Amino acid sequence: GAKRLAVTGFQSVTGKGAIGRIAARPAAVGSAALMQSQGFPVPEKLLALSRGDTFASQTTVFVAEGGEVVGMIAVRDPIRATAGAALAALKSEKLTVIMATGDAEGPAKAVGAALGLARVEANMTPEDKHRLVETLKAEGRRVAMAGDGVNDAPALAAADVGIAMGGGADVALEQAGLTLLQGDLS
Repeated sequence: GAKRLAVTGFQSVTGKGAIGRIAARPAAVGSAALMQSQGFPVPEKLLALSRGDTFASQTTVFVAEGGEVVGMIAVRDPIRATAGAALAALKSEKLTVIMATGDAEGPAKAVGAALGLARVEANMTPEDKHRLVETLKAEGRRVAMAGDGVNDAPALAAADVGIAMGGGADVALEQAGLTLLQGDLS
């Protein structure tokens, strides 16, 4: 069966993962950047594996315990069945659709290609997403931003129209002017 571990000192690191202590030993789950910032070197073998063809279209999350990286988890978010039709409808209205995500470039481009998106911005921090919205607005564009997480909140607040996806983080729901209860763009 699954073993539950008691975590103390839990702290979410926005856009990177989480840190804490297990049995008084430092632990973390998250990106390579998080591991580096915590002084947990990611073995070159795991870094190479995370960038290789097998995991190129997946998000890799590293696991550290006791000050060292002990493993990697590969995650792939399924694309909603309605996403393709919803994006096609938006494009038919002459809207430019940009995917801005904190995911790594490989998984982001795989999703973007599957959905026929011409522009995909990957590895974006919450600040990067906010800056993208501000840049588009400075170019004279009207910006609608759809998002569901803590990482999306600053951009949702900055957009001309902030659209929160139902079921998302409370902070995203608070920052958006509009909430889609079903969490579905269609």
